[in-house]
Amino acid sequence: MPDRAIQKSDLLICINNSDYPASLVREKVYQSLSDSKVEAEGFVRVIDESGEDYLYPASLFARATPPDETRSPNKTTIKAMNEIESGHGESFSSDEELFRHLKI
Repeated sequence: MPDRAIQKSDLLICINNSDYPASLVREKVYQSLSDSKVEAEGFVRVIDESGEDYLYPASLFARATPPDETRSPNKTTIKAMNEIESGHGESFSSDEELFRHLKI
């Protein structure tokens, strides 16, 4: 195999593993690797159950893109981040102390 720069790309969910039951698990999320040449032919390069990257038909997968709201902090988080950066807010010496403070 020629040397190529391996670039992580999208997360993909396997939606059909009927032809590859030992290599793919249905409904599992897999890391794909960017490979425009094979994508143009209808394939994706996926790190499968073997831990190696192999080509599979793109039709076996769906993109697993998290919603935008999981990528950006919400207003409450931004407020808390600003408090900490300005020297305010509370800090805790352990997770147990934090949980006690939150009463959970």
